[in-house]
Order: sequence, then C-alpha cells, then structure tokens
Amino acid sequence: MEKTMQEIKVVKSEIEPILRDLIAVTNRLDLNQPKTEFLKSTLSVINKIEDIEQNYYELLKKYKSLLLTTENEAWSAIERFIEAENKIADSTFGKETVR
Repeated sequence: MEKTMQEIKVVKSEIEPILRDLIAVTNRLDLNQPKTEFLKSTLSVINKIEDIEQNYYELLKKYKSLLLTTENEAWSAIERFIEAENKIADSTFGKETVR
C-alpha cells in the first residue's frame, strides 16, 4: 500500500489578518509603569512589592519584544514556504499554484 503525502495549503490572505491582529494586540500592551507611592517606611514588604513590580514591567517589555520578533519570523517563514511551493509547482507543473 503506497502512502500519499498530505498537501500543506497556505492561503496568505487567511494568515495575514491573524498576524495583523497579533501585532495590534501586542502594540496595545501597556509598558508604562505607573508610579506607585508608598508612605515612607522601612518595611521590607514594600521594598519587595516594588521589586516585583519592576521585574513585572521588565518581563512585560521582553514579552512584547518576543511577540513582535515571532510575528516577523512567522511572516518570513510563510514567505519562504510560499516561494518554495511555487518553485516546486513551477518545476512540476509549469505554473504557479500557491497564492
């Protein structure tokens, strides 16, 4: 029994809105750290809360950067895939089949 390969169908027009939504959501991430005011105190709890808050905003900035990088890499990978599919189609069928 011969196995047949499943076709991978990439429809760029279906992928574009999803990646645009990802960019829009990523750009809405608020990286502005509000200034939290505590009364003057030497309590270590307040210092710890401030440290946690600072770490949170640093992590959020890294997360946003990673999302944008991932989006760019996804676009590049999709474009390379489409180009490869077109080359295969051209050499096999003599016409462009992937859009």
